[in-house]
Formats: sequence, structure tokens, C-alpha cells
Amino acid sequence: MKIYLLLAALIGGMFLNTHSHAADFKKGLNAKKTGNIEAALREFKPLAESGHKNAQFQLGLLYAFGEGVQKDLSLASEWFHRSAEQGHARSQVILSSLYFNGQGLKKDIVYAHMWASIAATNGDKAAIPTKRILEMRLTPEQKEKSLKLISQCTERKFKDC
Repeated sequence: MKIYLLLAALIGGMFLNTHSHAADFKKGLNAKKTGNIEAALREFKPLAESGHKNAQFQLGLLYAFGEGVQKDLSLASEWFHRSAEQGHARSQVILSSLYFNGQGLKKDIVYAHMWASIAATNGDKAAIPTKRILEMRLTPEQKEKSLKLISQCTERKFKDC
């Protein structure tokens, strides 16, 4: 009986935490919309650190544009990368741009193409023309390397890409 109660408490806690995460994230978005970036950061940061992909994306945006924090494209790219590894398509297309332009990351057209391709596959419509433009700039060797990386990354469900 004690085991069942423990399991029920754990399962119930999972749902409460999920709901709490959703509520906290919404609070963060509302704070951001009203210009209260300090409150948005208070909501987003713990969520992002615990793996909430949308909070990671929002932190990436705050650091990329220097909203309420020192502008830091390197740190922004880290948050976008964490979110992208969880399948967040917009983070993936932003990573593509950061790699292409060498902003916060070492300039790398192969990784730019890889992330644009993955984002396009994940439904980000902005990634489609980006992917096509990058394909025209790749050498045959670079394209082959990118396709290999896409395959590996997809097999690993975007982890360690």
C-alpha cells in the first residue's frame, strides 16, 4: 500500500510540476510582453536550467538582443543549442544563422546547413529558403558532410549535434 501511495504522489507531482512549469512560463512571457524583463528572467531562468525548451529559447532571445541582460551571442547560442537539441525548430533555424554568420559560434556553413535542414524538417517555414541558399554555397564535400551530420543528429534525436 505504501508503494502505491508513493507512486501516486510521484505521478501527481509530475503533473503538478508540468502545470507549474506551464504557468511559470506563461508568467515569464507576460512579463516579457509588458517589458518587465527582470520578472521574465526570474521565470525563464530556472525553467531553462531544468530543461524547458521554450524557456531556453526565450533566454536565447534575451541574450541575443541584450534585453535585460548584457548582450552575449555566445551565451545566446548555448541556450538556442539546448532548445534545438530538444527539437525546437525556431532555435534550430536561429542556430543555422548564427553558424553561417559566425555570431557567438565559429563560422561553419556545414553546421549552418545542417541546422537549417533539421529546422525545415521540423516545420519551420523560414528554414526552407535558408536551407536552399546554403545548399547553393556548399561544395560537394561539405554537402556530403552536412547530410551525414543530419542523419547522425536525427538518429540521436538532436542530442550532441
